[in-house]
Amino acid sequence: MKAHSYTRYSSKKQKGNTSTRRQTTSTSEYCDKLGYELIEEYTDEGVSSKGGKNWMDAETVSNLKSSGKAEKVSALANFYTNAMVGTIETPCALIIESSDRF
Repeated sequence: MKAHSYTRYSSKKQKGNTSTRRQTTSTSEYCDKLGYELIEEYTDEGVSSKGGKNWMDAETVSNLKSSGKAEKVSALANFYTNAMVGTIETPCALIIESSDRF
């Protein structure tokens, strides 16, 4: 099965620390264990999940992209929207290190 990974850290101050590396390693090892092909990584840098800040519905994503504000769309919302509109081949898996990434 094809798989995508999602990693996130909450603060721009965390850039370059071990958080992303740890999450990437963990998701990659999990894919290897299951025999999944990890084909793409989605990362939200400096985006808190508190209050759903890393989540947007497909309509909001579409509106931001069409108004030239694609940089405001979270990686998690991009994955979801891409899966919903069919630009990501399904079935597929989204692998995360821990549920607190949401």
